[in-house]
Amino acid sequence: MQLHALNIADCFKISPKRLKDQRGEFIKIFQKSLFDLHGLPSNFIESYSTFSHTGVIRGMHFQVPPFDHSKLIRCVMGEVLDVILDIRIGSPTYLQTEAIKLSRDLGDMVFLPPGIAHGFFSVTDALMEYLVTSEYSPEHDSGIYWNSINFQWPNQEVITSSRDDRLLPLKEFNSPFIYQKNNI
Repeated sequence: MQLHALNIADCFKISPKRLKDQRGEFIKIFQKSLFDLHGLPSNFIESYSTFSHTGVIRGMHFQVPPFDHSKLIRCVMGEVLDVILDIRIGSPTYLQTEAIKLSRDLGDMVFLPPGIAHGFFSVTDALMEYLVTSEYSPEHDSGIYWNSINFQWPNQEVITSSRDDRLLPLKEFNSPFIYQKNNI
C-alpha cells in the first residue's frame, strides 16, 4: 500500500496493492502497521456501505464532537467523484475543497480525519464502503448543504435526499472543529 498526501491537510489517497490472476483479484484494504507508521488512527469500529444510482449526490456529511471520526472510504463498484471540504478552524486548508475520482477499476481509497466534510457524486451506479473510528450517533450526525460549498459539481440534473437538501449552507455553519497540527 502507498499513501499519497492530498491537498487538504491530513487527508490521504491510499493506493492498495492489487494482485490479479486468471481467478480475479485480491486487494488488501487495510494495514494497521502502515497507518501506525504515518500516525493515522486505525481503531475502526464501525463499517457502512451505500449504493447510489448514477447522478446521485450524497453529502456533505460528518459527525460533530464528541462522536467525530476518521474515515477510510473506497468505491467497491462503479465510479464516483469524491469531494471533501476542510471545516477545521485554523487549518492551513480551512474551507478548501478537493475532489478525487474513486472507482472499482482504480482501487484507490481516501483517508479523512475528523473535521472534514465528505460527499460524492455518482458518475455511474456505485457501491461505497466506509470504515469509521466512532459509532453512528444520530444526535451528532451533521452536514453542510452540498451546493453551498466552493466546488463546481457536474453540470447535470442530480438526485439528492430531502435530508441533504435541508442541511445548513456553509455560510451559516459554525464549526466545532479546531485544527491541531499532527493531531489526526
